[in-house]
Parts: sequence; structure tokens; C-alpha cells
Amino acid sequence: MEKIFSSNFIGTHGRELWRFFYEATLRSYGNVNLNKEGPNDETSCEANANDDGSNTIVFEKGDWSYSDKYFRDDSFSGTVTISYRSTACFAMVYWGKVLPHADKTAVYTCLQSALGAIERNHPWRGPDHFVANNELCYTNLWCGKLEKFHGQEKIDDTDGCRLYEGNYFGGTILR
Repeated sequence: MEKIFSSNFIGTHGRELWRFFYEATLRSYGNVNLNKEGPNDETSCEANANDDGSNTIVFEKGDWSYSDKYFRDDSFSGTVTISYRSTACFAMVYWGKVLPHADKTAVYTCLQSALGAIERNHPWRGPDHFVANNELCYTNLWCGKLEKFHGQEKIDDTDGCRLYEGNYFGGTILR
């Protein structure tokens, strides 16, 4: 089988992948205006319910596509896949749980706001630190780079009481 992507994929397309991942994250779950047309015909983002109880958010731009398939309730799990010219080149898996004493709506409101406030230096999940309009505090501790990274996120109330915790990891796919 011929290699589709090799270790020089990042050297050739790494910046493009980084920029696309950043834009897709802003336009997907962190965006309260899903299913709206983008600024041009080459950009679209939509969320769809699936028969298995999951939702999938799809964002496409040029040769790049982003898919985030997730299940959500008190706990949630999801997988983000980015493809270049219809071939997967990046994946991230995440899992989190709203703790039993927490207001699930308030926690998910904070989480969505945090994901919409990502930082350019790491487009996975939310910023290092974020305080939402509802005063809940989101923290993201991470390490790594685009090729391989992992992290832990948490949401606490103003008294420091933990309301949510989640983990994620991901990186490039080379074949």
C-alpha cells in the first residue's frame, strides 16, 4: 500500500492543519450559531442528529473537512477527525462528566463558551483559563503539540467546588 501521509506531511501541511483545526473548533461546538452558512460558499458548518443517539458536527473548507461525533448527557464522549482530500490525517478523542451535584445546563453553557474562546497556541478544547458569564471557571491543563497531545479540563464554581471534569488526547495520523 502506498503511503498517503508520511512524517513530512506536518512539514508540508502542518500550518494549514493548525489553522483549519483552530477555525473548525471555533465554528463547531464552541459556536452558538451552528447550521448557518459561512462567509463564503467554500465554508459550511452543520450539526446533525444520528440514529445511534449521537450528534455530528461537520465543517468543510476547501480540501479540509472536520467531523466531531459525540454523545452527550451527564457524561459525554466524542471523536474529532480531520481529513485532507478525504483522507483522515488527525484525530482527537475526548470524554467528560458533569458531577451529580452540578447544574448540567450551567456546566454545558460554560463549556460551550470556553470552547468558543480557544487560544491559537493550542486549538484543542478550550483556553488555559476561562471564566464564563455564569461565573463558572474552566481550566485546561495540557501538554504536547499537534502531532501528539493530551490534556485535562475542569469546571469549578466560584467557591472552587468541582462541577465537571474531562480528558482528551489526540494527534496526527501517519500511514
